[in-house]
Amino acid sequence: MPVVTTAATPINPKIPAPLGRVAPPNDGCRELLNNTAAWEAYARTQPPYNAAFSPYANMPPGGRELQQIAALPFLSYPNPPDGSDQLVLSVTAPLGYDGIITKVVNMFTGTGFVEGSGGIAWRVKIGNKYARNLGNILFTYGSLTDPFVIPGVGVPIVSGQTLRYLVNIPAISPVGGQNAQIICAVFGWFYPRKGQY
Repeated sequence: MPVVTTAATPINPKIPAPLGRVAPPNDGCRELLNNTAAWEAYARTQPPYNAAFSPYANMPPGGRELQQIAALPFLSYPNPPDGSDQLVLSVTAPLGYDGIITKVVNMFTGTGFVEGSGGIAWRVKIGNKYARNLGNILFTYGSLTDPFVIPGVGVPIVSGQTLRYLVNIPAISPVGGQNAQIICAVFGWFYPRKGQY
């Protein structure tokens, strides 16, 4: 007689729920999860994972290149600096497309900036959160001819989200320059959301 599985039936009856995994009702996975040979047979039917085809590694077919560069003249920054975040660059992921930011640039062309001193801080914000490891950048990252490559798989952005590249100059900062520019850039791509292509 077949075993009837309900949502509350533990897959391994020796481990009481909630510690034991619980089989979804009527999906036939109980036997698969409890039978190593069946699991290995199932795994052999799946295509091997290949990171080269990941949308994080390479722009997939139907993707759109992202290359956004912006400059904020230093003289347009509040004078004297008030320590508030000022927007330099903004990019919104198109509806139906997710994206990956693979490279960034932030630099200052004026005088008085000492790397790591806190005289200028750049921030990459996606939605309402700062991007991992890019929420308080105190150093020049890359240049327009050689952008800084984000370690790992880059920074993901989902359909409809807005990325903002901000700059913050504290009131006591010694930076300046008549023709100085605060430059920010992002590079990467957008790709169709799963099911959109």
